[in-house]
Amino acid sequence: MPAPLQVAEKEAETDRKRAIIEASKQSEVAGIRNEMAVQEKASKKRMAQIEGVAQVGLACADSNATDEMLRAREKARVDAEFYSMQKQAEANKVRLKAWRREKL
Repeated sequence: MPAPLQVAEKEAETDRKRAIIEASKQSEVAGIRNEMAVQEKASKKRMAQIEGVAQVGLACADSNATDEMLRAREKARVDAEFYSMQKQAEANKVRLKAWRREKL
């Protein structure tokens, strides 16, 4: 049977290991939270820059990503306008054909 001193030493060692593991976990969690906070702050800053540039309508010369986003946004707007005009033209053709049939 182990001596009470050995049992106490093993329990103390186990407690130290648990404390080390817990501290390691907390450190990792803190590091992850810190990284998330940094990324969130960077994202907010980037979004503010993009919105600011979009409102002014000018592209920043130092940011290719912003330029690409503005081009993509403008292209989407132009494509939507083209699609709308194309559908309007098709509808006008149908109306014109119907009007011509009525006249004959």
